[in-house]
Amino acid sequence: MNMNPNSSPIAVLSDAECWEHLSTQRVGRLVTRVGDVVDIVPINFVVDGNTVVFRTAPAASSAS
Repeated sequence: MNMNPNSSPIAVLSDAECWEHLSTQRVGRLVTRVGDVVDIVPINFVVDGNTVVFRTAPAASSAS
């Protein structure tokens, strides 16, 4: 990723670059939308290969 101050603030990343960057993080946000209701909740996660893994409680809205 090129962060040159003279370059565009938007960078196009390859799939590999996306997974590499995501794997350096441990906290994110999960966004769900049902009809007009949008929920945004923080989650702890890990990257396992090309999969994002997180755990929920059985009653959590993200578990369904």
